[in-house]
Amino acid sequence: MTILNLENDSLRFALNADGSAHIEDKGSGASWRMAAIAWQEEGPIDVGHVWQRTGRSSCEQFAGRFRLRVEDEAQGLVHCTLLDELHQSLGDFRVRIHLDGPWLRFQLREIDERLPSLVFPPPLEASSLVLPQGVGKWIRKPPPARYIHRLYSGLNMRWFGGLQADEDKGYLAVWTQGHQNSALLTSGFHAMSAWLKSLGKWELPVTVSYRFTTGGYVGLARAYRAWAIEHGLHKPLTQKIEELPAVTTLLGGRELNCYLGHTLAASRFADQLRPVPPELGDREKMLQVHITYADVARVVDEARRIGWNRGVVMVRGWIRGGYDESHPDVWPPEEGFGSIDELKNLMRPGENSVGGLHDNYQDIYQGSPSFPHGVNITAEGKPMRGGYWEGGQSYILNSRNGLEYARRNWEHIQTLGAGKIYSDTITTQYLYESYEEGNTLSRVQDEAYKQQLMAFWKSQGLILASEEGSDFGIPYLDTADTQHAREVTDHSVTIPLWTLVFHDAVFSGRHNTTVPDRSGAAHIPWYLPNLLWGYYTMWAVPGEEEGRDGWKKGFAESLFVEDWHARIGLADMQSHRFLSEDFAVEETQFSDGSAIIVNFAPEPRQVEGITLAPGGHHFR
Repeated sequence: MTILNLENDSLRFALNADGSAHIEDKGSGASWRMAAIAWQEEGPIDVGHVWQRTGRSSCEQFAGRFRLRVEDEAQGLVHCTLLDELHQSLGDFRVRIHLDGPWLRFQLREIDERLPSLVFPPPLEASSLVLPQGVGKWIRKPPPARYIHRLYSGLNMRWFGGLQADEDKGYLAVWTQGHQNSALLTSGFHAMSAWLKSLGKWELPVTVSYRFTTGGYVGLARAYRAWAIEHGLHKPLTQKIEELPAVTTLLGGRELNCYLGHTLAASRFADQLRPVPPELGDREKMLQVHITYADVARVVDEARRIGWNRGVVMVRGWIRGGYDESHPDVWPPEEGFGSIDELKNLMRPGENSVGGLHDNYQDIYQGSPSFPHGVNITAEGKPMRGGYWEGGQSYILNSRNGLEYARRNWEHIQTLGAGKIYSDTITTQYLYESYEEGNTLSRVQDEAYKQQLMAFWKSQGLILASEEGSDFGIPYLDTADTQHAREVTDHSVTIPLWTLVFHDAVFSGRHNTTVPDRSGAAHIPWYLPNLLWGYYTMWAVPGEEEGRDGWKKGFAESLFVEDWHARIGLADMQSHRFLSEDFAVEETQFSDGSAIIVNFAPEPRQVEGITLAPGGHHFR
């Protein structure tokens, strides 16, 4: 039974008493059906783990149904009751459903505190899903399981979408209010918005908004780009360069990544049930030197002679004890790699280049003097554990305290003269909570403090980078250091959603050691996705034991990647398409008129009169 009808120039919407609905997009003529069921979690979705378990089963979820009645038709206010699979009432909530131009908005205003989480509205029926994961994913065959995807580790933008069978007409769903407390639940081709409590209580209102597009996954990305621009999530690189001209060092530049080394600790090997390396002997700790400051200086000189003429010398592991050893108590620099003067010289690598430093204000270690001050506390009253890295077991800092540590450390770090800071992990992890008495942190606050940390680095006149990238960081980030890789499976294929939205707003980089194709195909050069997506190169500087000459040939032969990046680095990526049914041949086009076709196939391909070698490319 239909209980609510809404209509404007763009949309017609009919809501039924069981929560199902019918939507007509007047612009494209497409019809969409909303289901009557939304899978519900038995308990809270966020259980305080740093890395959320994504897979879900019928043992921990149930088919939630709804009983709806209209309370105020003029305002679109609807009273909803959530029913379990036995049709028993679990709790009530209220939602305002209204049309706003091309947008259909569901604003949750009240939710029964008895509900530990809520998935609403029910999913739209689609024939494929489009998700902003990594560089982007197009799911073309229903996955066999259900998954929870969280911002910002599972998703790097606050939207999801679906396409109809013609692969042209689609829906875009954007968390336009309260994205910090949202998640995505997928089951087959059904995608639905999940809502999380904040510090154990509902923080409302929250809104998910739908609009309907044409142009396939490109149309979805471009529609989100327009929304991001309108709402201040897109800041052009041209503006960033105007504010800080040094950002141009990565326009057609290459980043030389120098991993200096880290501390080996016998107790850490024991913690992980791993054999203690014989070089430790009877010692508990020793510094393992991979490359020294003097070695880095020699490699930079060699790179200049080969033809490298702009970019960043990024030093990782310079902190006390080496990589990851002492965050956030990093000072003084590790003398085992060389003198402070040698490090300062690396921060001035010459014309059209700057030096950069890796640092981290999310992780803290037990061996750090400041531990455990500022560690996030879970709802169970325990310190929040992070990953087990070179420094041992990490714990996650309250981002409020992370900002304090960064400001404290800058008094020392600024004396080194760095032009770039890589502030690790800010834009690649979930938004966290802390229940510490007197120092609580909500996800909304976590995002805000992370933005304040990025704003702090920018206020010091630094080029700013962080890991992977996310939409809330785009107004601040100049570069995003990614592990984006291409993948084609039976279920999904990689698509460049990230760059279709943000290519002209942030320089995205890929390590030259990144596998270009997760199939591990040997015929595909590592730089092929860089060319296709318009990424700059992050080159791993070799250690002494790896040989100093082996890297030079590959380094020289790939410098043409920088020539391409210099050409399209500031352009907007406007289009992407597959030129073969097996997804092996792809093309991207940019706003300056440039285009490139690449061939990931193991054999030559002919496309539009062009012959492409295996792993080859063609610039238009």
